[in-house]
Amino acid sequence: MLIIQPGSASAVKKFDRNMQELKALMAFHTQVSQHPLPNPVTRDYYDANILIKHGIVFLVTCWEDYVKSLLEEAFSFILARANTPDMFPKNVQMSAAELLPQESKFATEVWHRSDEWKKDIWRLTTEWQQLLTKHQAAKVSKSQSPRPEAVEELFYQVLGMKHLSQSWFWPTMTTEKVKLCLNTLIDLRGDLVHKNVSYRPVEIADIDYFSLFVNQLAGISGNTVRNYIYARTTELPWAENEVFDLTSTFDPRRCTLRR
Repeated sequence: MLIIQPGSASAVKKFDRNMQELKALMAFHTQVSQHPLPNPVTRDYYDANILIKHGIVFLVTCWEDYVKSLLEEAFSFILARANTPDMFPKNVQMSAAELLPQESKFATEVWHRSDEWKKDIWRLTTEWQQLLTKHQAAKVSKSQSPRPEAVEELFYQVLGMKHLSQSWFWPTMTTEKVKLCLNTLIDLRGDLVHKNVSYRPVEIADIDYFSLFVNQLAGISGNTVRNYIYARTTELPWAENEVFDLTSTFDPRRCTLRR
């Protein structure tokens, strides 16, 4: 599990607080399971499994919020140390330049129709920090999914960081299996949010399994982003995450594709 320490990223601290709320929700489930609440309408008892469903939904929320918080914290750290836009890779600058008005006063129509203006326009603006910040906020607000490919694309568009998911592995889990497990969790969440019935039953063991899984994923992602920031700024933004209990193994009963 993630160990919070002095100097931990703010995103990690927030993630830990959210995960503590998940523990509280599961404590309520245990209490209600042991002491069922009577349903006066049906004359039996309320089903405590509704709390497990909410646990799955909340777990994905914890992951999605962490991804966005980590990205925003990383962006702010780099921007605060940037004397020029070149602290950010060209792909970020070119993407952010699309927020600027594209007027016909540019040199030639051929140049205007090409992507060259996206590079050269940075010579004309003195408010590049605001432009990059607006670009970052726009990308985060439009992000609708915490799936592997979407997370990778988000970090690439905002930070220029490539292949974040290549760091998602540990001794008992390959990158491809990590992606499968994450997609499974998100598929379950989607079914429960939209239909209240998932393509396979969920149980308390799923909460235990995916909680450990997401903890590991969050810790490793934070460390990978930390290393990327250091490579660009030569400064460390936060303490390295100490990820213990790396015992989450691939479970084909839990990580299954929707059929």
